[in-house]
Amino acid sequence: MRRKRAATACSCITPRTASCRCARARWNGSAGCRRRSRKIGSCSTRRTSGAWTPGASTTRTAKSWSAQADGGTVFEICAINLSGGSIGDEGFLDYVREQFAHFPAVRPQSICFEITETAAIARLDKATHFIDEMKSLGCRFSLDDFGAGMSSFAYLKHLPVDFLKIDGGFVKNMADDPIDRAMVEAINSVGHITGKQTIAEFVDGERVIALLREIGVDFAQGYGVAKPRPFGPRLQMAAAAG
Repeated sequence: MRRKRAATACSCITPRTASCRCARARWNGSAGCRRRSRKIGSCSTRRTSGAWTPGASTTRTAKSWSAQADGGTVFEICAINLSGGSIGDEGFLDYVREQFAHFPAVRPQSICFEITETAAIARLDKATHFIDEMKSLGCRFSLDDFGAGMSSFAYLKHLPVDFLKIDGGFVKNMADDPIDRAMVEAINSVGHITGKQTIAEFVDGERVIALLREIGVDFAQGYGVAKPRPFGPRLQMAAAAG
């Protein structure tokens, strides 16, 4: 069997009106993680003898980020994608707490965990518990791919997330499809009413960016903003910008 080297990559998430250093990474929290080509990069953890052990890529990234943070320069927010299995595992909660203790320069307030709408709804009680526990440390949360699965606006009242990510299936064609545009407007409106900031995925050009500004979506992510890059160079760019 060929060994695959773990790697961590990220993309930028940009606000409509100003620039900020925000990144989005992927962290597969369990062996049963969901893999999709449009998720950015890969970074693994593994469970051995009942304990969570960080994958080499996770450790390298945290050490690099800690070094930048010690120098006063780091991303304002790093969004880490979690698998559905992770949010229901008490062992993973302990693992995350241990990592914050091990890398004190990485502040919980700078971490935003992303969970998919489908995973959150399928494990609503466990997802709510996980979110509450991590938010007590200062972490933030986003609900990913909203509109792609078993979406119900009613669930938004019960999930204490900070960001709502509008599924790219609606965003990418919204300049030409009035139904897609209406869906983006509806999700954005309900997100704001429930106190959440909104992020549009799959933003690939100026026409879409202009429409998102008009609608009032808070953030944009996609090739029209910035292409994914390895995490290390992103940290170096953040340091240079700082």
